[in-house]
Amino acid sequence: MVNMSSSYFSQCFKQITGQTYTDYVRDMRIERAKEYLRNTVKTIQWIAEQIGYHDEKYFSRLFRDHVGMLPSEYRKQNKR
Repeated sequence: MVNMSSSYFSQCFKQITGQTYTDYVRDMRIERAKEYLRNTVKTIQWIAEQIGYHDEKYFSRLFRDHVGMLPSEYRKQNKR
């Protein structure tokens, strides 16, 4: 779509943003999950699916690695 190979796109993306495209997408997904956790009562499974993860356990592990706590813990501490 942008007339670049995927490797060249990734290289340019990292030079501009300071992070890989994959890391950027993961960060955006985690931020969206945080919004859902703060503002809805939807299940963790539903949230995982909405942001593109079909395995709740995998999503929870990624979330914990990135945020420092499980999604359920984050929800308890950040309810609005």
